[in-house]
Amino acid sequence: METKKFKKLQKLGEGTYGVVYKAQDCLNNNIIALKFIRYEKQTNSIPSSALREIAIIKNLNHPNIVRFFEVIKNSKGYYLVFECLNSDLKKYLNTCNIFKLFLGQSLTKQLVDGLLYCHSNGIIHRDLKPQNLLLTLDGKLKLADFGLARTTSIPLRSYSLDIVTLWYRSPEILCTPDENTWRGVTQMPEYNFNFPKWKPLNLRQFFNIGTEALNFLNVILLTF
Repeated sequence: METKKFKKLQKLGEGTYGVVYKAQDCLNNNIIALKFIRYEKQTNSIPSSALREIAIIKNLNHPNIVRFFEVIKNSKGYYLVFECLNSDLKKYLNTCNIFKLFLGQSLTKQLVDGLLYCHSNGIIHRDLKPQNLLLTLDGKLKLADFGLARTTSIPLRSYSLDIVTLWYRSPEILCTPDENTWRGVTQMPEYNFNFPKWKPLNLRQFFNIGTEALNFLNVILLTF
């Protein structure tokens, strides 16, 4: 099937493994999302990461996971066709003046429902972040971008911890401290139930890290 079936309207985003476009189906005028994955130069074949993503998403069917429709091949690569949603959580948080409690509760419930479905089917997303949580105008949340996802196996394989977009890694994955890290954090004088008020001195007490990693953590923990 050729991409002439669709008319590209605008570029929505770009990541390590592909480019996403907003497009229109020329047959029924429906708005969809096209994720283009270029062939690998060395082998002139689809990347293994894309094959894994297709194998995972084609079997997913849940109201809190973005719907996948089909795969389209052309001379330069593959297009994965998804439903197109209005926004994502990052864009919403950047534009809303007040994030109401009931909305936060609703989105959290939907996120947990989507993750529970994935985990119940042996799927680990491994790249959860606001940009991958798509939103509709009526407040529905859907998990998207399974490019880094993996399926579990029995016996369980050991997967790398160095996944997840850098800004959204937890400190224990970023810095691999000892088992007492979080116990020590909760005992800090600055800790409270809203958000710990981190300081460079605190971090050095519990993380064996260099200056560059320390500065990076300070940016994350003191800014957001």
